Amino acid sequence: MSYAERGVWFLQQAAGAEACNLGAAVRIPSPLDPERLFAALTVVAGRHEAMRTTYRIDGASLVAVVLPENPPQTRLIDAVDWTTEQLADAVRAVHAEPFDLAGGSPCRLVLWNRGAAGHVMFFAMHHAVTDWNSMVQCAAEMFELYGNGLDVSALPAVTAGYGDFAAAQQAMLAGPDGAAALAYWNSILPAARPPRPVPADRERSGRATAQQILPFGFGAEAKKGLDALAWRLRVPVYLVLLGRWASALRPVETGQPLVVGLSRTLRKPAFARTVGCFTNTIPVVVGPEAGPDLPSVVDGLRRQLQESYRHQGYPNELLARHRPDLGAAGGRPAMFDAHFNYVPGDADNLGSLFTGDAQVRAQAGGLLLESFPALPTVGMWSDFSLHLTEAPQRLVGMVGYDSATFSAATADAVSRRFADPAGHPAAVTP
Repeated sequence: MSYAERGVWFLQQAAGAEACNLGAAVRIPSPLDPERLFAALTVVAGRHEAMRTTYRIDGASLVAVVLPENPPQTRLIDAVDWTTEQLADAVRAVHAEPFDLAGGSPCRLVLWNRGAAGHVMFFAMHHAVTDWNSMVQCAAEMFELYGNGLDVSALPAVTAGYGDFAAAQQAMLAGPDGAAALAYWNSILPAARPPRPVPADRERSGRATAQQILPFGFGAEAKKGLDALAWRLRVPVYLVLLGRWASALRPVETGQPLVVGLSRTLRKPAFARTVGCFTNTIPVVVGPEAGPDLPSVVDGLRRQLQESYRHQGYPNELLARHRPDLGAAGGRPAMFDAHFNYVPGDADNLGSLFTGDAQVRAQAGGLLLESFPALPTVGMWSDFSLHLTEAPQRLVGMVGYDSATFSAATADAVSRRFADPAGHPAAVTP
């Protein structure tokens, strides 16, 4: 098993199913053959061992078992007379359903038949067997197969299984690179867990979280401005966005460091077509020595990430074990209080479609697809999470927050500080 698989499995025991389910809903106004779409997903599952994986306890160990066949869960529901609100409630309910990791499929596809209005589709996988990029890849393969008569020869070959990645990770950790990475992370992390950057409005009861999202986007002009600023600062645009997110959260007046979890992919070329959880969340530290202006924050992030790139393969689940003082606090399963995830655009525009922005459309497999924003699309269990995805000529995204701890007004203030740099002195651009 990889550390990501093990970590998410244990997270489900602590935080419940909803924190570990990745799901996306879309409208399909085109004529659709549900059985052919279900068959296409079954073929995709046959290509990827992660989609046929179950988990069991063997003595004191958690073991991953890849089944030769493990068809995805599929359902077709008559919703001809349902309202949009009823559909949204139904999508959220299915999203919260736990997967049977011991004996069932870690993947499900549900269709609601709207009659002349087409269908609403909900596609979900358990985070132990997938990450965001793998979700998009599975959907792209499913729609490709749907459109080509289930001709699997049209898809690129899978050159390695996810078990090969898990074995390579174990080999790295057993060697000098593992020890060097741990030493590096200990050198940059604060000596003790810093206080929350955003004070809680209320104390959570137990371990339960209640994730809510605030969707937003950057239009063409704002995207052009972000690209221009990135060019002036000689950094990728995601570093400008990470700097703005840190500036929106950083408690400058307290002099305390801010630790942000940054999603990085461990997918190497051999695993380019492999489905699995390749995402590792590494800590990014913005200390009190960073200046209040955005270029200063971005420059510090640039220098830090140039060094931390060499150590990004060290699993954050293992780091949490070595640094329990930076781990769960107040029942929160996230290692850190804030999270940042940036997803580049994909050829089919499915990533931005799945992010939930109501204005995104895509064509795949001969079908027209439209966003159906109804739920947190990515598994988010930090206090605050920012997820951004490239769309043609713009960015779509969402701020996720734990409503068991923070009010909607507090979350809206954080979102506005990020989206409108004029709303926060530390985020003003030159």
